[in-house]
Order: sequence, then C-alpha cells, then structure tokens
Amino acid sequence: MLRINAVLCLLLVLFACSKKEAEVKLYKTTVSLQGLQMFADVDSYRSKVILEIPYKSKVELVDKEKYFIPNDKIVSREYSKIKYNGRLGYVLSSYLSDRDDVPFVDDVKYDYKLNEFDYDRDIIVKTAINYVRNEKYFFKDNIQYYYTENPQIFTLYGENCDGLRVKRVIAIMVSKITPNYNRAVCFDLKNNELVPCTGFSIYDAIKKVLEAARQDECYDGGVEEPL
Repeated sequence: MLRINAVLCLLLVLFACSKKEAEVKLYKTTVSLQGLQMFADVDSYRSKVILEIPYKSKVELVDKEKYFIPNDKIVSREYSKIKYNGRLGYVLSSYLSDRDDVPFVDDVKYDYKLNEFDYDRDIIVKTAINYVRNEKYFFKDNIQYYYTENPQIFTLYGENCDGLRVKRVIAIMVSKITPNYNRAVCFDLKNNELVPCTGFSIYDAIKKVLEAARQDECYDGGVEEPL
C-alpha cells in the first residue's frame, strides 16, 4: 500500500512539473534594425504583412516548430510563429535572439585563412571602418553594432576587368546584431594605397566571396559585385 501511495505521489509531482513547464512562455528579442515584418502566413513572397515589429521588441514564441515556405523553388529561409501585441503571425527566425541586449551574437570568426601577401593591419582596419561609416549602403549611424576592433582580414591576388593581376584585400566586419548584417569591404592595393572596389553584405558564403574576388565579372564597362 505504501509503495502504491509513493508511486501516486511521484506521478502527481511529475504531472505538476510537466504542466508548469507547458505554461512557461518562450520569448525572443527582435534584432532587425529597420523593424521586423510579421506575415499572416509563412510565404512572405505572397503573404500580407500584418505589422512591423520595432527593433529590440519582446515577442512570444507560439511553438518551437521551424516553418519553411512549401514547394519553394528558391531555398526557403526559416520562419517562426510568434505572438506580438495580441496578433499571431510569422517572422524570419534569423532576426530573433535569445539575448536581451547588444551584443546579440558572439564575435564569430570564419574558419578560413587566406593571406597571400602582408600588409599593415592597422591601416586596413582604419580604412575599412571609415568606409563603412561613410558608405551609403551600410548602416553608417550604427557603426557601434560591428566588432570594428577585430575585423577578419583576407589578402589575395585577383584580376581586374582588364585581366591584370592585382592585390586585393577583403575585410569582414562582423555584426553584433545578427549574421545577416555582417559586411565585407573589398579594396584593391594600388600604389601602396587601399582603393575601395566594393562593399556588400555577407552571411556565411565567405569562401564564395573570396573566390569571386579573384576575378571580377565585367559587363557594359562596369564591375559586378561578388554577391
């Protein structure tokens, strides 16, 4: 009889714990600087935008499921189902963080080494920071959201549009917000000076970026960006 009572008590404790765990709400912080769009359905290409969630807002995860656009010809990005201000919808998971404040991500380094010639690191860092701060395509007012003190730098030999061999430098400015905001700045080394050739966003295709930088694709007299 005592054994039966002990088993019943254990079951009651386990039931209470599981119920309590089920009642715990999961929250994330939005990390899209421009605001995060919430869609009525997973298909953000066709679905209506319900609202835009401001940067650093708390949202509730409805479940732990990963949602993808069904039958998508383009590789679908992952979505999460959330609740915000009493509305249910879907947002891109990559713009949700478990942390509450900057930095939202670690200063992650790409596991890739490419240094084909030596150059003054301090000069590269200073030049890259100035470029990001002044270039209109970057978040120039949000330079504090990058790990500017420790960018990853690659040096390689590439080709210009005339097929001539050139020295090329690529500085990766890692974002503190989300990998979607990582930035790569490309320079050509001419007459011992760093001349910007392009700047672009980069998520995780660092190897492809470096391969593309080896040889520019030129068209109509212009230079196509690596991404």
